[in-house]
Amino acid sequence: MVQRFRVTHAHIVPPIVIQLAKEAVVDQFDLSSLKDALSAAAPLGESTAADCAKRFPGLRLRQAWGMTELSPIATMTPPGAHRPGSVGPPVANTAIKVVDVRTREPLPVGSEGELCVQGPQVMLGYDRAEDTSKCLAADGWLATGDIAYIEQDGFVTVTDRIKELVCFCGSYL
Repeated sequence: MVQRFRVTHAHIVPPIVIQLAKEAVVDQFDLSSLKDALSAAAPLGESTAADCAKRFPGLRLRQAWGMTELSPIATMTPPGAHRPGSVGPPVANTAIKVVDVRTREPLPVGSEGELCVQGPQVMLGYDRAEDTSKCLAADGWLATGDIAYIEQDGFVTVTDRIKELVCFCGSYL
């Protein structure tokens, strides 16, 4: 479809980025019209993004980050701000912070800890109050279960996960 309709912008998932970067069959198609791609829905490794950039030097691959409880995103790399490995700064009306996993105290810029989000897209809660209390504070901060750091300019890099299922695997707050 990219070749046929000369698509310039696409939203893609990391498995598609992997195929674009590595699969020989991709060479059978003219994808030169593709200039901007936004990848989300799963982690995208910096090396995979770099491999894709080598194969498609005219493509700016950006990332976004979110989760179901955020309906659906909290960060997104803006057009023109290509930064491999980063999921971008917070979207409009969204606050983020990184906290110490054990103490829950906010950490300084550049420190790794649990990423927390506050904004209008944060869910109101689950059907069961005990599940909600495990990840959503009374002041609206959602503990995401993702380990990240925030750079001085607000760009976020996610580095790990605390748990695969954040709120239903037991309390860590």
